[in-house]
Amino acid sequence: RPSLSSMIAETNAEIGRDFEVDFSIQPETIPRHSMIDLIEGKIPAEKLAGKRVIIGATAVEMGDRYAVPRYGVIHGVVIQAMAAETLMAGPIPQRWSGAWPLMIALLASLGVLLPGRRRVRAAAYSSGTAAVLAFPMVAESFFAATAPIVPALATLFTAGALGGAAFLARRFEERALTDGETGLPNLKALARISARPGDANIVVARIDRFASLAAGLGPAGTANLVLRVADRLRFANGERPIYRTDDASLAWVEGPGDESSLEDRLDAICAVMRQPVDCGRLVDVSLAFGLATGQRFDAQQLVANAALAALHASQKGARWSRFTEADGEETNWQLSLLGELDMAMMSGQLWNAYQPKLDLKSGKIVGAEALVRWHHPNRGPIEPDSFIPIVEEHGRARDLTAHVLEQALEDALHWEDLGHEIGVAVNVSATLLADHEFIEMVAVILQGSQLSPDRVTIEVTESAAMESPERAIAALEGWRSHGVNISIDDYGTGQSSLNYLQKLPATELKIDKSFVQTIGSDQRNAIMVRSTIALAHELGMKVVAEGIEDAECLALLGEMGCDTAQGYHIGRP
Repeated sequence: RPSLSSMIAETNAEIGRDFEVDFSIQPETIPRHSMIDLIEGKIPAEKLAGKRVIIGATAVEMGDRYAVPRYGVIHGVVIQAMAAETLMAGPIPQRWSGAWPLMIALLASLGVLLPGRRRVRAAAYSSGTAAVLAFPMVAESFFAATAPIVPALATLFTAGALGGAAFLARRFEERALTDGETGLPNLKALARISARPGDANIVVARIDRFASLAAGLGPAGTANLVLRVADRLRFANGERPIYRTDDASLAWVEGPGDESSLEDRLDAICAVMRQPVDCGRLVDVSLAFGLATGQRFDAQQLVANAALAALHASQKGARWSRFTEADGEETNWQLSLLGELDMAMMSGQLWNAYQPKLDLKSGKIVGAEALVRWHHPNRGPIEPDSFIPIVEEHGRARDLTAHVLEQALEDALHWEDLGHEIGVAVNVSATLLADHEFIEMVAVILQGSQLSPDRVTIEVTESAAMESPERAIAALEGWRSHGVNISIDDYGTGQSSLNYLQKLPATELKIDKSFVQTIGSDQRNAIMVRSTIALAHELGMKVVAEGIEDAECLALLGEMGCDTAQGYHIGRP
């Protein structure tokens, strides 16, 4: 049966076909009259003439009320009137499925999710969204139809969210693989491209004096400098990708069979680097190179090995160096050294050797210089030059020097028990010269020992004392206040002035062996040693000459009035 509204509008259509009511029709524009007024004849006939009349109940009790878009809850008879007006106003409205908008949304979503340029994906998404939003207006205007677009909008929203998430993921990945200052690929990027089976050769170029350059150029200038250096490396290496693996290092991966030409390319790079780098101003830059070979999957370790080789090359003044297993073992030892230092002091691995000091007037041994030695249970004897610089660099010189001093005081007391009243000298690092906490630590050690402080000599190099003369004078006065003697070691190498020399509260000058050993053959050195002895005596200091290796030298020093001598001719440590 046809619907009431289609009967009122006298419209024919397919049986079972639905249509959408035009809710733009305002219900209040449809005339309404009371049925009682009609029965009683109170309504003029002209108001009903030629009109189609719908009779319906509007009482709330009848329950004939329905919720509709825009107008909320209205009576069923009003809805029928609006439906009839819809049919009478034009073609029968159609309700399309949401397939077309959904298809548009799916095509736009594919454009967003598939790989491609960002602008193309954004254009596809924007166009698809606009088409879906415009679809209902076009359908209504040209086809008197409506279609649901919520599923299509939901699809677009989901695709947009996924596309946005993918975009952010790509951005985060790009940032993770890129150096933030220069935009160059970083160590993670190098590790990723190298993550496949087989061997790889990785070269690291280390920028010498990088910290000084960075301090002078500032962040922007430093980034520009690194980029300019990377450009030169890329040019010399056939446009290979250049990676920034740390602040001062750039790296690249050598291809199979390219190692044979590496040295020639490094020569070419060094030649190119002789020209100043323009990074806002002209800067001279030198590079040291390191090469490491190994499994690709361990690229980060290869880079670390190559960087270590580059550091060794820089320290040796060489152009490049290849990483070897010995380098790795030495690095591991340096890393574990500080951890083993405490155990070495407690277990007796660290011990003092002593080089005797001879009084030239009496011919007796009157003192000894303490020289620390380390006998490792696995590595055997370790040269002081191998561990003392590391100890000083990592702030452990205080503990080591205190240990040497305590052992020296104990040994001096033991010699005293044996009938030998001998003084001891201990070298103090330049890093500890003005360390007030260490000076107080020494004071406590001296107070806890039965050895008289005047039999203890603290040796400080001339270069350390002259690095900051005023500060050194104040520090040495602090040392002297505890009763110890002060010796200026390696005198003649630190360019001290007479003005500061006479102000230093030192009790002893120790002439460097580079002058002493040649006094028999070099008249100038002989004059210098003789004048230094005379000067020291005038200033109230004693003189020690070190490096005595023969009797002739010892005799000449005696003639010059030198007080004390030490060296291999007198006794080895």
